[in-house]
Amino acid sequence: MAAPIAHIFLATQMLAGPFQGLFNEKEFIIGTSFPDIRYLKVAARAQTHITHVTLESIIKEKDSFKAGMLFHSFVDEHREASVVENH
Repeated sequence: MAAPIAHIFLATQMLAGPFQGLFNEKEFIIGTSFPDIRYLKVAARAQTHITHVTLESIIKEKDSFKAGMLFHSFVDEHREASVVENH
């Protein structure tokens, strides 16, 4: 999993690029940060992370907070796949 600051950095990059104008920036960034609330031991990872997220599903999401949550899971999945693939 990526560090919390990495999620925020990547979210700002996407909001300035491919996601520009699609989402409320503040809500999206809060959404991409929210899944890590599990570090406070208030929720299990399965409750805050969604599997098999695609860029298309993020773009189609109308709620900026939910889109941010999807983006968080997307980043985690792709980072983990890259780590495994590259040992």
